[in-house]
Amino acid sequence: MSPAKRNADWVMKKHGAFFERLIAEAVALAETPGPIDPRARRVLEITDDLAAKVAPKAVCRRGCAHCCYQSVIVSDWEAERIGRYTGRNAAKVPALTPGSNILAMRARFAGVACPFLVKNECSIYAVRPLACRTHFNMSRDPELCDIKTTPGGRVPYFNFRELTMVHCVLFLNAGCSFADVRDYFPGAVN
Repeated sequence: MSPAKRNADWVMKKHGAFFERLIAEAVALAETPGPIDPRARRVLEITDDLAAKVAPKAVCRRGCAHCCYQSVIVSDWEAERIGRYTGRNAAKVPALTPGSNILAMRARFAGVACPFLVKNECSIYAVRPLACRTHFNMSRDPELCDIKTTPGGRVPYFNFRELTMVHCVLFLNAGCSFADVRDYFPGAVN
């Protein structure tokens, strides 16, 4: 068994019931009608609670910024939140249509630094997108995330698929658009 699988299995063995309970709450929030803001804020709290259980077993650490050169798809709700935090206005982006090519969108920004990466650290960490909050390399090698030296490499990420689907349902049900964070905030600040 690989170290990455061993780490992920350890997290689920130790915290599986906790994950199930919080993900069930997140699913209910995504399916509940009403204003998005309080529901999305609670989903952020749930995400952070779950991430706190994964982080000790992940290779990810402060100052490692390989993942900050990958595409980060965010909702316009998240972009507005980042805009309030930074004092910048998020650009308007067209809504995704059934024919939208997410892979092409993601490929466009592969290798491009996040506009909020400053001196190899996230300048919006307090309001970072949900995609960033659930991004954990479970191997022993942070270099696997470096898409410049290992393009197309396989990174053993922690499986947050259920939570990612909750995020999508929550934001889609609220009528949110999605784009890369660089689309909302063109031009680097780093």
